[in-house]
Amino acid sequence: MFQKFRIFILTIISIFLFTACSMAGGKFVSTEIPSSEVTTPSLATSYPSSVLNENQPAYPAPVNPTETDNFHPDTVTIPKPGSDTGVVTGKILLENSEMPYLNSLLLLGEVSNPDTEGYPPLVGFSLETDPKAIQAKNGLFVFDNIKPGEYGIVLWSPISTFLLSDLQTGDTLFVTVKAGEVSDIGIVYIK
Repeated sequence: MFQKFRIFILTIISIFLFTACSMAGGKFVSTEIPSSEVTTPSLATSYPSSVLNENQPAYPAPVNPTETDNFHPDTVTIPKPGSDTGVVTGKILLENSEMPYLNSLLLLGEVSNPDTEGYPPLVGFSLETDPKAIQAKNGLFVFDNIKPGEYGIVLWSPISTFLLSDLQTGDTLFVTVKAGEVSDIGIVYIK
């Protein structure tokens, strides 16, 4: 039995090698690159990069802080709310600094309170349909034309998603939007 299994595995490996060799034009292809041909990508085109050196921090930090310039305006103006909509604003900074937190997309997710007492509220959101904030380079953000209701602020990135919370208490920050009003959550710090 073991002999038949070994023959089966060797046959599979042979087929794999034959296929790989055939796809490479009948020759095995070396993946080794001579050191004289190795080049470091340009900093302008290398983010994110698997090539790390002392001048380039590890992913997900941008190589150069000015790389966020393309995504965030210098300033944002807090608009006047409409008669049937509201505005949400605030500022997000990194803990123990005045550096803005610009690594996530900010969305407003509607709060759904469960029918059963003792359970926490749920926040649902959609990248396609829910309001997204405009964030300035200084960390100030604005959500405009928001229908009245209770919301959680979702910080979304491809590698993590979480709700904005108070750093001291750990409580999730909820925002109540009222028609014709600006809801300012103030400065919130993130670890």
